[in-house]
Amino acid sequence: MVVLAEIKKYPENKKFFTDDEWNNIDTFFNSCITNKNFPVFVDFGIHYPSANVVADAVRRAGGTDCHGEKKSNRKIGKGYGNMNVNKNIFKKWCT
Repeated sequence: MVVLAEIKKYPENKKFFTDDEWNNIDTFFNSCITNKNFPVFVDFGIHYPSANVVADAVRRAGGTDCHGEKKSNRKIGKGYGNMNVNKNIFKKWCT
C-alpha cells in the first residue's frame, strides 16, 4: 500500500503505530486507513451502494428468493432440483 510505504520512509513515524500496524499491511489497513480518526482515513463507502439501494434492488427483483408477484410459480422455502444440503456443512457453519 502506497500510504504505508510513504509513512515508513520516515522512521520517526513509527512511534504513532503499534508494531503490528507498522509491520503488517492488513492490520495497518484495518486499524488505520479505515479508521475515521486516522489522518489519512479513506472512505471506501463511496464504492458500495447503501443498504437502501440494495434493498430496493432486491425488492424490484422479486426478493432474495425470487418469489411473489413476479415469480408466482415459486413459493417461499420451496426449491427446484436437488436441494439436499449435507448436515456436516451446517455443522461447520455453526461451530
